[in-house]
Amino acid sequence: NSPSFIRAPAGEVLAAGNSSLSQDAIAQQFFNANAGLFQSNTAGNEFSYQKESKDALGMTHLSYLQKYNGVEVFGAQMKAHFN
Repeated sequence: NSPSFIRAPAGEVLAAGNSSLSQDAIAQQFFNANAGLFQSNTAGNEFSYQKESKDALGMTHLSYLQKYNGVEVFGAQMKAHFN
């Protein structure tokens, strides 16, 4: 029963970024603030940063893998998208 895709309505943002924070820090704050959506109390601590990529439109995509007690959860990943 966990979400497979979360997005903001057209013209809105899910989380306002603090320009002094990295995109990774903003994503981690979002994961923690919305941990209940991910059926976790500490979602930000369960997802470890893996890589960053940019698409043809210039959007940044951060990829995370879920770990439970230090062990990677097979097939469990999270992506954060920034424009």
